[in-house]
Amino acid sequence: MSKRPALPELPKSPLWWMLLNVFAFQLCWFSLVTIGNGAVPWVIAWLIGHWSLSPTANSDRYLMGVFAAIGLIAEGFHLYSGVLVLPERAGPVPPLWLIAFWPLFATLLNHSIRWLLVRPWLGAVLAAVGGWFSYFAGAKLAGGYLDPSTSFIIAVEWAILFYLSAIWLVPKSFQFTRQ
Repeated sequence: MSKRPALPELPKSPLWWMLLNVFAFQLCWFSLVTIGNGAVPWVIAWLIGHWSLSPTANSDRYLMGVFAAIGLIAEGFHLYSGVLVLPERAGPVPPLWLIAFWPLFATLLNHSIRWLLVRPWLGAVLAAVGGWFSYFAGAKLAGGYLDPSTSFIIAVEWAILFYLSAIWLVPKSFQFTRQ
């Protein structure tokens, strides 16, 4: 069995950066679920600002791209299968505002929730619970709903995704980007 790649030693992020990271994520999340596609330019502006300020910009950009691709597939599945039902869904491609959550989440991995990466099982449990509640609240605010009989799939997806991110994706992102 191969050894898990280690997270690189990084300088401790300043408190102002950690607070900005969390605050911007929450503000963008709320804007996306309440405004929809109208909030996407503001989220893109934050992502670009994040790249400019982040001490791990290369890794963050890589993770944002990977998470955007995962989000496109996952949200397409959620909408197609009926796990998530939104009132203004048209066509097979998920709305841009829904996909925008995924790279937004990636901005947290090397910063605000980095402490969970060394505790992958705890992170997976919190991701399962937090991910499900995020979808539940977001669907309500967006005028949609989660199918009660299948919404557990979201919790399982987020648990697996966080665990794999902690043990493989985030550490590899530093190797791929030569940070």
